[in-house]
Amino acid sequence: MQIDLKHIREFSWRVVSEVPGWPDAPLRARLRRIIPLALPCVLVLGMVGWNFGFREQQMKTLRAAHADLLGLEEEVAALRLNWSEQTAGDFASMAESAESRLVQSPEEARDSLRRIKSDIAAAGWQATFQVYDPIDESESTRNHFRFTPAVARLEPSPDTSAPFSSLLTVLEIFPSFNKRIDVTRLAVRVNDSRRPEVELNLRVATSLAHETLAQ
Repeated sequence: MQIDLKHIREFSWRVVSEVPGWPDAPLRARLRRIIPLALPCVLVLGMVGWNFGFREQQMKTLRAAHADLLGLEEEVAALRLNWSEQTAGDFASMAESAESRLVQSPEEARDSLRRIKSDIAAAGWQATFQVYDPIDESESTRNHFRFTPAVARLEPSPDTSAPFSSLLTVLEIFPSFNKRIDVTRLAVRVNDSRRPEVELNLRVATSLAHETLAQ
């Protein structure tokens, strides 16, 4: 069965351009009838052609030029899906609190130990500190801080009647101080007069920010 395209076109034309009540309408009347139908279709086809032929190509060029920014935007969107604003705010507060507990230089580490010395004296002990040069550790360096080591030697004051019980109070001073000071070693000896002598190995968390800015 052959399809006569010519007859199909003629039939389609008559159906689309038919003027109600005027079967033998002339071409001019049929054109006036079809223009309100054809004009929107032409506009739609023009918009589709412009979108895919020009605008879409332009958008591809822009995406290629800003691929890094688009990738960053996708990462931000993924983080927003995984973490709520409340959780992000909590993490920011924790980071700020941890940063505030770092001393900014070895000199500030010495000052912090001098300040803590008065708290130790209030607990009935006398303290002397020796601070060494900071040590670099791979893990702490990646976290933008390192440790300044120190040694503390403690002796009870002459008027301290119960030095061993007050020693616990002294040891609690270091973790409760407003700067991070870790006790890494504790050695307790008793001298000839049966008075305890305590030696502590300490490390003071020191920020690397000042060195990074200096570079």
